[in-house]
Amino acid sequence: MVLGLDVLVALLCTVLAWQDLRSRKISLLLILFLFLAMGANSVIANSFTTAFSLFLVNFFVCALYLLALLGWFALRKKKLVNIFDQYLGCGDVLFLVCLCAAFSGPNFIAFIALSFMLTLIIIGAQMLYRKPQTPHIPLVTYLAGFYGVLLIFKHLNPGFDPYD
Repeated sequence: MVLGLDVLVALLCTVLAWQDLRSRKISLLLILFLFLAMGANSVIANSFTTAFSLFLVNFFVCALYLLALLGWFALRKKKLVNIFDQYLGCGDVLFLVCLCAAFSGPNFIAFIALSFMLTLIIIGAQMLYRKPQTPHIPLVTYLAGFYGVLLIFKHLNPGFDPYD
């Protein structure tokens, strides 16, 4: 059952990454299915109450991250800025919410921090070789790819549990 859900999650992540890379728009229906599949995985690995409490903790961390990002741009621009207009897409935020159901608190923080650092390194390396026409960073594409690598690692390493 877990393998089947992980395959479904991997397929959904692949389609979402492709949509984000291609048109910068992702399907809300696919995000809903991804959230349900990740939530089901969490409930199978834990109990419903544990899975729900892990989700709430991660959601709180995600909200703090978004508030810090909002504060950073407000200080930088010297006015309150809607970060969802230029910097983050709604799909990026919804994908982060989906990831809240996939980890324990410390693993969520580690995954997000490492994913963001790797994304910045990759984008920085790309900018050295070619100047992009638009400064768009396909965040869902990178996060989905890193999560796919994590899923592979999870199945190759039976001792690894993202909910520990």
